[in-house]
Amino acid sequence: MQYVLDVLFPPRCAGCGARGTLLCPECAVQIAPPGPHACPRCGRALTVPGVCAICRAESPQIVRTVGAAAFGRVVRECIHALKYDRQRAYAPLLADIARPAFARLPPPDVLIPVPLAAERLRERGFNQSALIAAALVAEQPEPALRDGWLVRVRDTPPQVGSDRIARQENVAGAFVCTNAAVRGLRVLLLDDVVTTGATLEACADALLVMGAASVFALAVARAE
Repeated sequence: MQYVLDVLFPPRCAGCGARGTLLCPECAVQIAPPGPHACPRCGRALTVPGVCAICRAESPQIVRTVGAAAFGRVVRECIHALKYDRQRAYAPLLADIARPAFARLPPPDVLIPVPLAAERLRERGFNQSALIAAALVAEQPEPALRDGWLVRVRDTPPQVGSDRIARQENVAGAFVCTNAAVRGLRVLLLDDVVTTGATLEACADALLVMGAASVFALAVARAE
């Protein structure tokens, strides 16, 4: 069936539209890491090594947040192809982009994707972060994927264009951890894009309240 679909509707590169591939070699090489220096806590790009001023002032609960790639045009188009064009074939590709950064993080006990609100999940038909997370650990026994342990209990306004404080207010109390089995575990959160980190911090709040030992976070892309 997939062969027939590929013949009738050949895949196109998300970056340039070239036929026959989801991401052509010319566009793939444009995917770059976030930058030479990043805050070791939140992953924000810095001009010099060190902890950023925001983390020094606020002390985030997440031990470390890592963005695997800069949110450049090619990565953005790949993520949009998955989220908005519903091309699920991009989930393994995005997982491959995240894989090197995933390998550099301390081994977690469980991998938890950032959940969507129920209405948005029904509209889209899937949670893009859950698909990426599943692809990331598809061929290995650990960490265990625990989609469903974290629930978004209320929808939040779109975050695009909001500053850091507004984003924090938007997502405060929006997530609940539903399984006490998280107690004492090292958790890795996974999202497609991290900007200010407000959503990830709100997720971490819920996990730590339920007794998680520590929370790290990984995003496919880091937007500044």
